[in-house]
Amino acid sequence: MTEEPSVDQLADYLRGTGWIDTGLMWRGAGIWALDSLEVLLPGSSGVEDFPQRVSELLRTVSRAEGRPADEVRRALRHPAVDEITVRRDSTLTISEGASALQGLRSFIRESARAVSEGPHLRFPKGEPRPVRDLLDAVDLGPGPQDLPGFSLLLDVRGHLGRPSHRAVSLQVRDAARALAETVGNGGASFEDVALQGVSLECCSALARLAGEDDEAFEFSFRWAMRVPGLDRPVADGRVEKIGFAAGSGEGLRTGMRRLSRSGVSGPARAAGMVDGLHDEPGSDDRWRARLSGEVAPAHGARRGRTIWVRFPDQATYERVVRRYDRSRPVRVRGELTSRDGRIELMVDNSGGAS
Repeated sequence: MTEEPSVDQLADYLRGTGWIDTGLMWRGAGIWALDSLEVLLPGSSGVEDFPQRVSELLRTVSRAEGRPADEVRRALRHPAVDEITVRRDSTLTISEGASALQGLRSFIRESARAVSEGPHLRFPKGEPRPVRDLLDAVDLGPGPQDLPGFSLLLDVRGHLGRPSHRAVSLQVRDAARALAETVGNGGASFEDVALQGVSLECCSALARLAGEDDEAFEFSFRWAMRVPGLDRPVADGRVEKIGFAAGSGEGLRTGMRRLSRSGVSGPARAAGMVDGLHDEPGSDDRWRARLSGEVAPAHGARRGRTIWVRFPDQATYERVVRRYDRSRPVRVRGELTSRDGRIELMVDNSGGAS
């Protein structure tokens, strides 16, 4: 027998998904409202017909959200899970399904590496241990109702280091949105999306979701109700959807080829907090810092959140280290480059570090 959710879990879910406590009561139950709908929240789990009241509440909530009551029940009993769903309108063969699921795994992996290592055109081979641990912690949930596809469940309590599950969920969303917009615009700004953590493998991975017939597909994101460190619900009940039209697979593959030829270049500036330092005396890999904040190219509308910055000399690097030690922000400007696959901002002497 499935354990019923508690009154507190029900109240948290209603509050977090936009329902309003009207303050009115009916037979000991509180009346909550959303648009033209109303539900009765029992005042206690001790009432005799509690399971029946919960079932009635869930039926109404599921109607409001357009998904089965069992999915609502699972979400409110697991409030710290981000759910990422990918669906297609057409059926998948078993071979297409295996390829699509592998593509989805690759997309999650590339997003996790972008969070932990900064934007790259190509990441070095292999899966760093923190990324592998995160992938092993992602659960495969029930697919979309009556549609071919997959649901991934990421418990945001699962990893409090880098990369965190919530940061990866958000990166998956941002990368998918950037690629959908770029493909929808004819691929005019593929060079820009790389700053948002979109690697060449991201393009290839999403192309696999389209399948051999290059079908349309869609991402949807339903966010965890609670995140560690926050005492209040953080979701608002809205499901974010990102669609890729039929033919997007070929557009993604074209973008991948174009991005591999052109790389990333041009003037840019960056500002934010340093959260990583790197210096290897005696090698060519010296005087770098990872900056998290905002990266803004001089040309193009896309902006990134993180980037590795390379400094021209020891003195400039040491100024950055001092600002890092004092938790002070850093502002730099220079030229973008994609050295060894990693996207960097090369600061010259005039770009400084203030």
